[in-house]
Amino acid sequence: VAAAMGGQEVGPAAHASLLEGVGATERTLTDALERFGIHRIPALGMRFDPKAHEAMREVEDATHPAGTVIDVMEDGFTLHDRLLRPARVSVAKVPSAAGASG
Repeated sequence: VAAAMGGQEVGPAAHASLLEGVGATERTLTDALERFGIHRIPALGMRFDPKAHEAMREVEDATHPAGTVIDVMEDGFTLHDRLLRPARVSVAKVPSAAGASG
């Protein structure tokens, strides 16, 4: 894979190294935020909570109970139990009879 890094060839090892660096940066930033009381709102697989989640769309899904968060588009955060930003999520809903038949 050719990259814009001085015209050098970049292989899978370089990609893995980059992903590892991004992951380490994310962990460091998350740890720093948590020291100051900023926490990520748990959302995936949770029951939709309008006080912590912002529903961006509803998805017909027979594999999850209605009202369950099935996708997180953007993480939400709290500061000492006060909402900074709600998590933007997709929520499961019961499939319609018309959608199931055709």
